[in-house]
Amino acid sequence: DPLERAHGSARWEQDRSVVMAAVYGPQQVLARKEDVDKLAIEVCWRPPFGLQTPADVERETTLRRTLEQIVLTSQMPRLGIRVVVQVIAQDGSLEACAMNATCHALMDAGIPMFGTLVAAAVAVVPGIGPCADPTEDEELGSTARGTFAYCFRGGKPG
Repeated sequence: DPLERAHGSARWEQDRSVVMAAVYGPQQVLARKEDVDKLAIEVCWRPPFGLQTPADVERETTLRRTLEQIVLTSQMPRLGIRVVVQVIAQDGSLEACAMNATCHALMDAGIPMFGTLVAAAVAVVPGIGPCADPTEDEELGSTARGTFAYCFRGGKPG
């Protein structure tokens, strides 16, 4: 457990991209954030230095929406979890790295999920073709790129 105060945490490296994810909760949340039907998920994305950019805010939203699909939110109404993603180093495939770290932090915290989330990044690089786990330079020079997440289920939840 890399972080002692978090309920669950994980460090994930993909080539030269390094992310630390921490999960706090489930715990009581403020009334304005509470959902009477399901667990509320909050994501905080911290860049390696400086302030958040609009791209970081978009990453928060994407990660939160992904987590809402794999966490069994209906089992914990009126509670919430906070996921903090700290980017330590970035050199491509950052979203995939963060999703993998977050899934492991959720498992470390004992948060019930439909299955295990696995994410990978792919880019189409001119002169090379499809490239799995692209570097930042390969992503910037690509004609297309995407991050793909899969939920592997080992049976029925519960």
